[in-house]
Amino acid sequence: MLTTTPVLHGLASLQTLLRDPTASRDPGARAIVAVDPALVGSAALAELTSLLTWCAIDHEIVPTPPVVDLDAVRGAAATLGRASQVLSLGGGSTLDLVKIGLHLGAVPGLGDHLARCGRAGLIHLGDDAPNRPRHIAIPTTLGTGAERSPRACLSLDGHKRLLVGGGLAPDAAVLDERATRDLPHHLVTFGAAEAFLRLAGVLTGDVAAWADGLEDRLSLELLAHTVEHADRAAAAQGPVSGDVRLALAKASAWSQAPEFHRVGRDPFAAKGWYIANELSTATGATKVSAFGGVTAALWARLQAGDLRLGSPQRLRLVWDRVRDASPGLPHAPADGLRILLDRWGVAPLDPMTASQTEAVAAACDRRWGRGQPALGGFTRSELADIVTDAAPGVGASACAVDLAVGAVS
Repeated sequence: MLTTTPVLHGLASLQTLLRDPTASRDPGARAIVAVDPALVGSAALAELTSLLTWCAIDHEIVPTPPVVDLDAVRGAAATLGRASQVLSLGGGSTLDLVKIGLHLGAVPGLGDHLARCGRAGLIHLGDDAPNRPRHIAIPTTLGTGAERSPRACLSLDGHKRLLVGGGLAPDAAVLDERATRDLPHHLVTFGAAEAFLRLAGVLTGDVAAWADGLEDRLSLELLAHTVEHADRAAAAQGPVSGDVRLALAKASAWSQAPEFHRVGRDPFAAKGWYIANELSTATGATKVSAFGGVTAALWARLQAGDLRLGSPQRLRLVWDRVRDASPGLPHAPADGLRILLDRWGVAPLDPMTASQTEAVAAACDRRWGRGQPALGGFTRSELADIVTDAAPGVGASACAVDLAVGAVS
């Protein structure tokens, strides 16, 4: 099922949506605002609650817990089920908590199923969540695209699991530059980098030949748009301007469009995400640093001829477009990616010990390998080599290549 969440621009657009009699079980009835605790007292929350009051909608503000685990989403399911509509205000974790909580409340027995899910890192849910409250997502961070995504992360047994199902997708997303006004400079560029890496991973990791169809062309232009505005954000001497933040918010949301991920594409093309997820969890590295380092390592191997990792033709086309958007980058994709991320303030990974590398490889193998579609084609030893190559300053693995010839991320 292709799920497309409509994107609205500006909090004022909520006036019509909130009172639309066709869009809610009980329009005008009680709403819950699920908010990141750090945003309690913020201008964004004040503006949102003022709008709800003006629309004569009774509402309750519910701060969300800091960790999205099974206990948290079970609690969210019980709380959010009291409302006719739920507005989530926060970053990716807040939005994921609401998405899973609403789905849990609508599907009997789902919580018990999740508790018994076993080793798999990917858990498929149904596309339907009948009679759940309407969900309107208002992101206050950039990069995750959680406001449009039919995916969400859940912590189980100390590891993040990726839940996938059309019923997780919010019913609407609202982008407003005021919602990201308080973002520190580095989180703006980090968010841009995350959106860039996700889309670049999908584009280069697909083994199919470049079709030059509409989806591929749109993906390239979205990638270039993201690079151009990330460069503008990085160059800002003070706070990043509202127009740049809004442009990056749009890029983040559109990077989750189903046309870019599920129409004729390998659904597991972005292999870097799976490895980076385990690396970040095991080492405490930021997810963007992990994603960037792993992507560079994968691109190097792809350029060296490992066709399990995608299409060299796609990599070349993608990187050439990136160089057009951000002049001065080298011809070699892996080298160039590291330089680009450095421009955006994304630090490289710290060198890892042998025990850390082995722990990450073991987690990747258990959660995503051993015949599973994401990383099932790789041995544990190969995964360890990729993890080693992701961190600069570590001795190159036996599979490393001369990056002067070009690599991919």
